Amino acid sequence: MGVSLVPQWAGLDISSPNLEAEIVRPNRYSRRLVLVSQANNPREKIAAALGQALLTPIV
Repeated sequence: MGVSLVPQWAGLDISSPNLEAEIVRPNRYSRRLVLVSQANNPREKIAAALGQALLTPIV
């Protein structure tokens, strides 16, 4: 038994009898994200791009 917060995608069958699903509206739930990367990361530019993407608001 468990609880997960997952994105709603086309293949997710929320009408399954073994699943109880509640759609979370944007104004109802928020969370803080943390990006952790290795010091002296050889892919520093990729990590920086990901960090910037995480900071960009979704419209």
